[in-house]
Amino acid sequence: MQACSPAQIALGSAAEPTCPNASKVASVELTTPLLPGTLTGSVFLATQNDNPFHTLLAGYIVVDDPTTGVVIKVPGRLDLDPTTGQVTGTFDSNPQFRSRT
Repeated sequence: MQACSPAQIALGSAAEPTCPNASKVASVELTTPLLPGTLTGSVFLATQNDNPFHTLLAGYIVVDDPTTGVVIKVPGRLDLDPTTGQVTGTFDSNPQFRSRT
């Protein structure tokens, strides 16, 4: 398993992320009343301690939809339940949609 660095995710820009495929840990679907249909994307594992939260575990939701031009990159905390091993992701900084067009 690999991780996605701050340089590879390029938060705050509309640049396409260059996260390694081996850092992808999940898929995501988003809907909004502003756009028809469903946007799809990925969740990438962030680099340990070199992420916006300076934590052992963090991730990034990434949606880059070529049809609409929407680019979304949201960092989130990942917390482990020590009893069950369940991973909970908290993505609080949900920005307005940005478009490259």
